[in-house]
Amino acid sequence: MNKLTTTTSMKTHDAHVIMQRLLPIALKEMLPEHVWSCMTEISLLFQSICSSVLDAASLRRLQESVPILMCNLEKIMPPSFFDAMEHLIIHLPYEALTAGPVFYRWMYRFERFLGELKKKVTNKAHVEASICQAYLQQEISTFSSFYFEREVITRRKRPARNDDIGEDLYENVVSIFNYPGRGKGAATQRYILGGELQIAHTYILMNCPEISPFYHEFRASLSAFPENEIDALVDSDFVNWYKYQINSRGIVDPLLVSLAWGPGASAKVWRQYVINGYTYHTADYGEGRPTTNSGLCVPTIGYDNSETSFFGVLQEILELEMPSCAKKLTCVLFRCTWVDPTRG
Repeated sequence: MNKLTTTTSMKTHDAHVIMQRLLPIALKEMLPEHVWSCMTEISLLFQSICSSVLDAASLRRLQESVPILMCNLEKIMPPSFFDAMEHLIIHLPYEALTAGPVFYRWMYRFERFLGELKKKVTNKAHVEASICQAYLQQEISTFSSFYFEREVITRRKRPARNDDIGEDLYENVVSIFNYPGRGKGAATQRYILGGELQIAHTYILMNCPEISPFYHEFRASLSAFPENEIDALVDSDFVNWYKYQINSRGIVDPLLVSLAWGPGASAKVWRQYVINGYTYHTADYGEGRPTTNSGLCVPTIGYDNSETSFFGVLQEILELEMPSCAKKLTCVLFRCTWVDPTRG
């Protein structure tokens, strides 16, 4: 049976939501008016005393009217329905008026703790001893985890669901390789060759502030061309021009030299990636799922200094490595299909 159509295995909070919010609507057309009004008053009573902000005057009115409400309920329900739990409703408005908001006094956390204690029982002939032994093992393992190496992931150091870990950034490293983030799930391997590799190499160079002097010098050398042709020449020739400049000028900076040679052809392919507190995934991964996070928006500034936003759908997540550098430097690229902001 579909889990969405069953009412079994509900949590206590689920029962509260049904009682406070859904019962008056669900029973409106099913019960006589006097029965429905009584059930609705009970729902409104619990809704009032469980709210985050309490009104003292309203609670005093509820305290006066709740005995009448219980009498009306006794006219509808059989005597076997009433036990101590039903009669406790009379005391709830006074308790809320005296002790304050209910959410400070919920028993959920104590019930959860008792559930954790029950899970520790392995020998039902010695219940207390089983709980003590399991508790000691938990304390010892927690204490020992403080002395593990930093890269060892324990329950105490487990990253949050959308935590990008915030890895220690390298010193004296080109900024594009210093963005903290992590892949999620299993990665596959594939080779990117030809024009695709050159596009990735050009993108890396264009997004390195350290390469800006070379980029402006290259554009200045093309000042005789129209603006749209300059962009096409940057895409096709800037990588080779930059490599030639590094070799001809005798630049020995290992990072700049590594950028000239570009990323390796072998790339990791992720289906999910966590960065900036969000988990992005490809469109194929999100297909058929109730929630998707494959849409991207990139604000840009045009030639006329006007702001334009480009919208796209994430198709592939590639992690490229710079093999010619002594340090392991990786760069993650998102391959997207973009929507034309003018044509749609």
